Amino acid sequence: MRYLLILLIFTSCLGSKKVTEKESTIKQIEKSEVKKDSSNVTTVNKAIDDKVTTKVSDSGDEEMNARIDEILRKLNTQKSSGSNNYNLYYDEQLRELRAEFSVGETKDSEIITDKAETSEKSYEEQVSENIKKTISIIPWWLWVIAAFVFRKQIIGFIAVFYPPIRGITTVKDLFTPPNKD
Repeated sequence: MRYLLILLIFTSCLGSKKVTEKESTIKQIEKSEVKKDSSNVTTVNKAIDDKVTTKVSDSGDEEMNARIDEILRKLNTQKSSGSNNYNLYYDEQLRELRAEFSVGETKDSEIITDKAETSEKSYEEQVSENIKKTISIIPWWLWVIAAFVFRKQIIGFIAVFYPPIRGITTVKDLFTPPNKD
């Protein structure tokens, strides 16, 4: 009997309540990266030297030709700026109006900028869980032991309300019919 009680104590299901606590931590990491790449493209244009000649025709009238020559001589112009210049003049002997242009070497520079932007987001979640068991009810086998120990008092209390139960002293008496003598 002693071994049976020890076995019941260590192997029975205790009434228990399970309490779970969860703690959650979320961490957000955002990483942005901006890359700028620029390149310089330079185009070099060669110098330009250009000449234009226009022949002045003879009118056949000497006085008219002298008047035309006088007007065209007044057009003689020359201008210079840096490596650029032009010259416009009238040659009376050849009866030609001449223009000479000189444009210096030019450089065209273009800067191309390429901007690349990358963004990365990551989430990290950390969950910790704590489980606690607490005993909240009296186990069934403890009720059986208490009923066995206090069986005489329990039967006496019930006999107050139900008198035929007074003659029962063992479990066998519960299942055998009473003698009708």
